[in-house]
Amino acid sequence: MSLIESVEKRIERLEFWQKIELIMLSSLIGEKAIQIIASVIS
Repeated sequence: MSLIESVEKRIERLEFWQKIELIMLSSLIGEKAIQIIASVIS
């Protein structure tokens, strides 16, 4: 089994609220990254 497959299996096992938390966390990180990139460009 590849690494990606095992990660997918782990994500499948997550509880619903954990998935929501993961999505919120990744979007927060994404927003922060966009802000940093925008400030570097300008």
